Amino acid sequence: MRTAIMRSAILVLGLTSSTAAMAQANRYSMIPVEGGALRLDTQSGEVSHCMPQYGTWRCSGVADELAKLRTKISELKKENKSLKSDVKRLERAAKAAPKADATSPKADTAKPEAGEAPPAAAPPVAGNDRIPGEDEIDQMMTFLEKMARRLKGMVEEMRREQQAPQTKQL
Repeated sequence: MRTAIMRSAILVLGLTSSTAAMAQANRYSMIPVEGGALRLDTQSGEVSHCMPQYGTWRCSGVADELAKLRTKISELKKENKSLKSDVKRLERAAKAAPKADATSPKADTAKPEAGEAPPAAAPPVAGNDRIPGEDEIDQMMTFLEKMARRLKGMVEEMRREQQAPQTKQL
């Protein structure tokens, strides 16, 4: 009984080692090219250019465009993930932003004409996820009007100074 078990164990070990040896033997595929051969590793996909040098065969890796593409894909996946998180953050901010009251007299009630596209929303400003309210816009307009009046006053004063007779002091 023991000998039967030993024989079957030896048989199993022998089959596994010969299967592994066969897999190792079929791992590389050689393709003849001018000046040598291309060696393809069927397990990893690596390609090497083999040629005789100083009486022996030497193999050196071929520039792997696939590795460059994989790197680029990885970078693009990271960028895509970042952009998706930005979109989600902006969507949450847009939902949380106060909406204009439809009964408010300042609410925009203009509808686009037939065949006309609705007005596009302004793109978000970097670093500011909310749209300014009516009061903030009014404050800004008041500030700009004051600045325009001051600038106009400075220009008028400069014109008066240029038109005034220039008197020389002795």
